[in-house]
Amino acid sequence: MTRISMILRQVLVVPVLMFSVTCAMATAQQLSGSGEWQSLMPGSMKGTWTASLARAGNNVQGTLSLTGSNVISAASVTGSIDGSSVMLGVAADGARQATFSGKLQGGSIKGEWELDSDVLKDHGVWYGTLGAAAVAQ
Repeated sequence: MTRISMILRQVLVVPVLMFSVTCAMATAQQLSGSGEWQSLMPGSMKGTWTASLARAGNNVQGTLSLTGSNVISAASVTGSIDGSSVMLGVAADGARQATFSGKLQGGSIKGEWELDSDVLKDHGVWYGTLGAAAVAQ
């Protein structure tokens, strides 16, 4: 390899690598949402939820806070957003305890949740906003 071709290779490869790293870092998107949830069981617990999520591609992770629940008040959450479909698994005390699934329409979200813990088994509905940016990726 000649000296000129080595210099050209360094000049061309370094910017490409820098561009690739920058693009990967730029794809993480911050999402926040809030809304209400309600149990469909007799006695009907209900409350509010707030979420703070980081999205990279279809994957999301972050935190979820709930009011009105005697099982989960704040927990880590991982899941996916694929088109308009949202699936979130909530982990509290190191074990998955609840699953939230739903559909996005513009900035609104609604769906169902299921709780399966040692303390309580329950299910219900949830709705609110997650931001129009959630479906735009």
